[in-house]
Amino acid sequence: MTDKAFKSKDISNIPMLDGTNFGHWHMHIKIHLRSKDLVDMCEKSVPSDSSKTIVNKWARESYEAINLITNRLTERVFCEVLNVETIEKANLLWEKIEDNMLQKGHLTEAKYGWTGKETSMMATCKTTFPYAGK
Repeated sequence: MTDKAFKSKDISNIPMLDGTNFGHWHMHIKIHLRSKDLVDMCEKSVPSDSSKTIVNKWARESYEAINLITNRLTERVFCEVLNVETIEKANLLWEKIEDNMLQKGHLTEAKYGWTGKETSMMATCKTTFPYAGK
């Protein structure tokens, strides 16, 4: 596979998060964000001692991650998770999506971050797709 193919801009293969398919959606969106070097935007905040250049770069990449994520949310989920804070910082948007899925019972596994073990992610996926990982 070429690097260009890996960094495809096409997000149509990522399912829409409808509130019942978090595990499946999470794996797809994470792969896409990794291919664009945007995962850090979803798991960290900009370091407080960063230069203005770094802060601006971080903000730009955070907005790109927010754009990718929100384009794969149904209108209902979009309205549930977007607010004045989550529209500005990808890590806050991700936390809100995760909390929303946990509250609705679609994420029965203990809350985990983007750096959680693969087994945790697969266990979470099994709550939505019982055949996953078999």
